[in-house]
Amino acid sequence: MKRIFSVVMLAAIALSSCNKESYHYSNLEPGYGILSLADASISVSEETETRAATDNYCIWVINSDGAEVDLDKNSGNTYVSYSSIASTGIKLPAGNYTLVAQSQTSISAAAFEEPVYGAEQAFSIIAGETTNIGKIVCKLWKQVKATVDYNAFFLQHLAGEGKATVTVNNSNALEYNIVGNSTEKPTSQEKRAGYFEVPNYKTDADLVSLEVEFVGSMLVKESGSNEYSTKNQKMRVAIPNVKSGQWRKIQFNMAEDKDGNAAFTITIDDLVVDVTIGEDVTAGEESLGDDPNKPKGDGNIQLLNIAGLDDTTSPTQAEWNGAFTTDDEMDEEEYPVINISQDMSALKFNAIVPNKVAAFTVEIISDALEEAVMAVCGTTKLDLVDNTTAVEKVAGIIPFPYGDKVRDKEVVEFDLTGALGALKGIPGTDNNFSMTVIDQQGYSKTIDLVLHIEE
Repeated sequence: MKRIFSVVMLAAIALSSCNKESYHYSNLEPGYGILSLADASISVSEETETRAATDNYCIWVINSDGAEVDLDKNSGNTYVSYSSIASTGIKLPAGNYTLVAQSQTSISAAAFEEPVYGAEQAFSIIAGETTNIGKIVCKLWKQVKATVDYNAFFLQHLAGEGKATVTVNNSNALEYNIVGNSTEKPTSQEKRAGYFEVPNYKTDADLVSLEVEFVGSMLVKESGSNEYSTKNQKMRVAIPNVKSGQWRKIQFNMAEDKDGNAAFTITIDDLVVDVTIGEDVTAGEESLGDDPNKPKGDGNIQLLNIAGLDDTTSPTQAEWNGAFTTDDEMDEEEYPVINISQDMSALKFNAIVPNKVAAFTVEIISDALEEAVMAVCGTTKLDLVDNTTAVEKVAGIIPFPYGDKVRDKEVVEFDLTGALGALKGIPGTDNNFSMTVIDQQGYSKTIDLVLHIEE
């Protein structure tokens, strides 16, 4: 239930989040002015969902160079509590500043029921004068809120333990556990709100994605009969362009169509993703619904071969580059296959991402390679930007770039020459690498790299 609360800043209020000593300025040096908070008040916007009010805030002052002014030289912290400065104000050199008010001293990367409210307000100091800061209206600050729920039909088919995992930029997971008993009222369900820190919260161009995955024991109707069996179900969806201050309400739905078949939908606000129910079904990038604000097109993302192809190969260099620079969607069978001959000595690609890389994943789809890669790192879907542990483990087989070599890059260099020995050892096979790139403007493209190993 939405409600507004006001925090009237009085000098007598006890400090709860941060504890500082009061300031007293008896003399004002030339070139200095005073920032006064004596008449200030802090309120939280009525549009913000709150669970509890805090009775004090921490205050930072940022100068025009973006540096934090040291307001408390004795503690080692640059912030102070309002209660320590409400009656005396802050002495500052003349200039332009930004005041930041925040309900806690720090923000958890991911935590249940730990919202942080805050705001920032620009002000100027004039030498010899007092500047009043006035009213500050706060909102959910540098965080996105996420809740998870299920429709009644879904719960009726949840026959055991389930878990929804939510991450932001594939990091800092929170698990929303649920135990179903095939009724609308599960045995237990995590209904607390999760709060996730949003990186680069100020810049609209900085892409932040919300990832949702559910795994659970569900009752599934056997094909061609009315009998049900319990099977482990899995689905996943990723939503780009998540901003701080948002509340993402995630709902897993299950319905029965006119033919008696069951289907999942995952609803996040106005975005709906349809997923056919099945055993260990994953809603990958190919089945994502589009965020209503997602840019159209592919941002001119390209994959160019820079070694190993020439005018005599199939495809030729021109055919390859032509196929992978088009904006038109192509069926999988239309993608050219690179033939790896036994005497090929170099294999290099460049991924061209004009708006810079925000997310880059590679999924290995190859009977010959999947088993080996799975045995080494436990997954065949590699996150080259954030979760690089698996990539490091598989680098001995396929030397993919990762981390700083991919993040924020306009050109990502893939030197797969070191993989040629392993590839040539499995002649007669096709090895498919499905590469999905999301850039920092929200454009995305999935490219299949198919390598055929000649006998």
